[in-house]
Amino acid sequence: MNELLEAFRQESAELLEGMEASVLSMENGDGKALDALFRQVHTLKGSAGIVGFGRLERFAHEMESRLGLIRSGIVVLNDETFGALLSCRDRFISILTISQTQSESGSLSTLPPEMDDEDSLYLSALDGTLAAGEGSMAGLAARHGAMAGPPQGQYDSGYIELPPSSGNPKVLSNTSGPSSGITDRKTVRIIDTKLDALVNLVGELVTVQAQLTQVATEIGESRVLGLADQVRRLVSELRGTSMEMRMVPAGLLFARFKRVVRDLGSELGKQIDFKTEGTETELDKSLVESLYEPLLHLVRNAVDHGLEPPEGREAAGKRKHGRLTLSAAHTGASISIEIRDDGAGIDDEAVRERAIGTGLLAPDARLGLDEIRALIFEPGFSTAGKVSNLSGRGFGLDIVKTAVERLGGELRLTTEPGKGSTFTLEIPLTIAIIDGFLARLGDRRFIIPLPCIAECFERPRSESRERLIKRQGELVPLIELREYFALAGESIPDGREEIVIANVLDGKIALAFDQLLGGYQTVIKPLGELARFCPGVSGSAILADGQVALILDMPSLARTLRDQS
Repeated sequence: MNELLEAFRQESAELLEGMEASVLSMENGDGKALDALFRQVHTLKGSAGIVGFGRLERFAHEMESRLGLIRSGIVVLNDETFGALLSCRDRFISILTISQTQSESGSLSTLPPEMDDEDSLYLSALDGTLAAGEGSMAGLAARHGAMAGPPQGQYDSGYIELPPSSGNPKVLSNTSGPSSGITDRKTVRIIDTKLDALVNLVGELVTVQAQLTQVATEIGESRVLGLADQVRRLVSELRGTSMEMRMVPAGLLFARFKRVVRDLGSELGKQIDFKTEGTETELDKSLVESLYEPLLHLVRNAVDHGLEPPEGREAAGKRKHGRLTLSAAHTGASISIEIRDDGAGIDDEAVRERAIGTGLLAPDARLGLDEIRALIFEPGFSTAGKVSNLSGRGFGLDIVKTAVERLGGELRLTTEPGKGSTFTLEIPLTIAIIDGFLARLGDRRFIIPLPCIAECFERPRSESRERLIKRQGELVPLIELREYFALAGESIPDGREEIVIANVLDGKIALAFDQLLGGYQTVIKPLGELARFCPGVSGSAILADGQVALILDMPSLARTLRDQS
C-alpha cells in the first residue's frame, strides 16, 4: 500500500501542475487545453478512488460536471471563470494534503467520503461564473444533457453570486496556443531515490573503469587492452544515458511562474505579457527546487518594483502591457537564467538615498554605479515606501544572492532607467559525473571542467611573472594557483609551463600548470563541511591510481580575482 500511495503522490503532483498549466493555456485561447484539463481531472478522480481518497474523488467528480458544461459550449467563459478554475485547482491541493495526513494517521477510513462546506463554496464560486442567468448547475446539466451535476439543492444555500465580468468573454480556439516549449514524450515514473542510487552506482563504475584501463595499460596485452576499451565505451554510454535521466527541461521550472505572474499582476492592477525562452534547455533535476525560490523572489520583484501600472506606462510612452521574460541557455559549464522586464529600471539616486536613510551608506560616500546598484542585494534593503504582502519588509534580493552563491553561481544586474532591468543567474551544471581536464601542479592534481576550457598552450616559465596574458588581442588575467592554494614553498621546475584559458561567467581567466595530463571523466565527491575551508574547489575525485584530485570551482576563482582587482 505504501508503494501505491507513493505512486499516487507523484502522479497527483504532476496532474495538479498540469491542471494549472491547462487553465492558463485556456485563458490564452487554447481550446485543446480544455480537453487536457478534463483528462487531468478525470485521471485524478480515478486514482483517488483507487487509494481510497473519497473526498478528493467526489470533488473531482463535481469538477468534471462543470468542465462538461464548458466543453459542450453552453456557457461563456470570462476572466472570473478562469480565476475560479484556478481556485478549484488550489482546493484540490488542500483536499489532497488533508487526505494524505488522514491516511498517514490511520483516520482516513473512519471519515465520510463527502466534501465539506468549504469545498462546496469553491464549486459554488465556479457555478456563479458559469450559470449566470441559467439557474443551478444541476438544472443546466439536465436541460443540456451534460454530465450529471451535484444532487438537487446541494449548493442552493451556499450559492455565491459573483459580479458580471468587466472583461470580454473568452473564446477558445481549436488550435493550440503558444507552445510551452516542453515536448510531449512517453515517460515512465521512477522514484527519485532509485534514480539517484543508479547515478551513484554509475559514478562508482566510472572510477573502477578508469582503474581497469590503467591496469590494462600496465599489462600491455592487446586482448586485455581491447576489452578495457570496450568497457570504457559501454560505461561512457551508460553514463550519458543516466545523466540524461537526471536532466529536465527548463520549461518545467518556468511553467510554475505563469500563475505567479498572473495572480500578482491581477492583485497590483498590472497588465503583463509573460514570455519564456530556452524552455528546452536542460538542467539537472537537483537544481530545479534549489532555483525555484530565488527565481520566485526575482519574478515578484520584477512585477512589484520593475513593471509600471498601465497609466504609468502610457505616460512614459509605452504600451499598457508590460513584458516579463524568463529565459535559459547553456554557457560553457554553466546554465544562464535571465529575468528581463521592460519596466522603469532602477533609480540609482533613489537607491543611494534609501541606503543613506537606512544607515547602509555614509552620506559622504562616493560610489560608482555598479557599487550603488550592488546595495540592493544588502540585507535589510528595500525601496518600498510601505510594508505590503509583496514588499517593504527588507528582505528578498539578499536571499536570492545568498541562494545563488550557495549553488556556486553568481547573480548579476544590468539596468537602464526607463527601459527595464535584467537579472542574470549563472549557475554551474552540478551533476554527479563530469568531463574534465586533468592537470598537475607540483605533486597535486587538479581537474578543470572541460566545457569551460577555451584553449591550452605552452609558454616559457620565464614569462610566469606576468599576471596578464595577451591572447588574440585580449588581455586575460592569470590566477597563480601556487599562491592561491598556498603551495609557494614547493620547488618550481625549470623549462616551460602550460596555460589553460577558461570562459567563466562573463569573462576569461588563465591558469598555469606544470603539466596537462589530458581529458578525464570523473565522479564528483562533495567536500561537505570542508567546503567552507576550500574556496575555489567544488569537490574532489578519486583517480585511477588512488590519488585524490581537486575539482576547481571556476566561478569562485573568477570572483576572487575580480574582488582582488
